[in-house]
Amino acid sequence: MPNKSTRCPRCRKGTLVYRTLQITGDIYTVCDNFPQCAYVGRLEDVKPRRRSQAG
Repeated sequence: MPNKSTRCPRCRKGTLVYRTLQITGDIYTVCDNFPQCAYVGRLEDVKPRRRSQAG
């Protein structure tokens, strides 16, 4: 999930913020550096990957 330290993977300058599509209610992440950066990501794209636990 985006937080204050989640940098945009496209421009590396902006941070990711949530936006909700009014028609469907889907949640997306966008770069706050718009219009210089037009990154749009699905929520799944920014979830941290879980490490497999040995044992």
